[in-house]
Amino acid sequence: MSEMKVVLEVPEEKIGAFLGAKGKNIRFIIGKTKRELNPDKGDGVDLSGLFCQINVDQETKEVSALMKAGSEEHLEVLKKNILFQQDYILGKVERIPRDDRPNRDQDHKNRDHKKRNTNQFTTKYVFKTAMDHHMIPKFIGTKGSNIQDLKGRIILSDENLDGNKININICEDKKIRLQRLHFELLKTDIESTSKVLVSVELNTKNRDETLNIVRDIVKEFVEKASMTNHTNHRGFTHVNSNSPFTQDTSNDRGFTPDDSGELDNPF
Repeated sequence: MSEMKVVLEVPEEKIGAFLGAKGKNIRFIIGKTKRELNPDKGDGVDLSGLFCQINVDQETKEVSALMKAGSEEHLEVLKKNILFQQDYILGKVERIPRDDRPNRDQDHKNRDHKKRNTNQFTTKYVFKTAMDHHMIPKFIGTKGSNIQDLKGRIILSDENLDGNKININICEDKKIRLQRLHFELLKTDIESTSKVLVSVELNTKNRDETLNIVRDIVKEFVEKASMTNHTNHRGFTHVNSNSPFTQDTSNDRGFTPDDSGELDNPF
């Protein structure tokens, strides 16, 4: 068993954000590390010894991470993910450079450039799910705090992301345009006759894998927001529903557009 201690730059007032509620961020870091070390989930890779503990020296206020793993290689991957979380909390994370693309003729380049200027995101997921409409402010959080937490969880959990820019919106169920997006009915433990739409826009190198990750995290946040029912409408974010549309989603069970509705593959 290998062991390592790393001194962190996280100030004492941001330790809570670094750890997450009941240490959820550390658990996600452990899970992310396991996925990187054993992407095929083979039985021959022993990851049972992965461990991380955050300590604060009460005298010096030094924050450190005590990490353990079955090998030095595993430790280095865990260390990388811990430091990424630190940089994210401190606002140091920069956009990840996109992979070089094959050469294209000039007309093709101009067309792609125009599309990127029109929409900076290549992937959009829309989840229709049960939620009382007066719970939307709780899903958003004070000054958008829960939305920011949701973005952070996706960034931390998905290694397929191409950059760290994510746009998340929630609104009451309405008619939407079903082109260039993935739409589905998200089943949760919430019982409500009211429905909302949660949209997530991002750039990814693997849409299917990212969809699975985003779906699970959005479901968790929807259920968490609806656990304590309340009628506080302060902080409600109004979503403009006057945009053009072509289909009503009120009775849809799920929809994924055919090839004619997909974006050009940016990869």
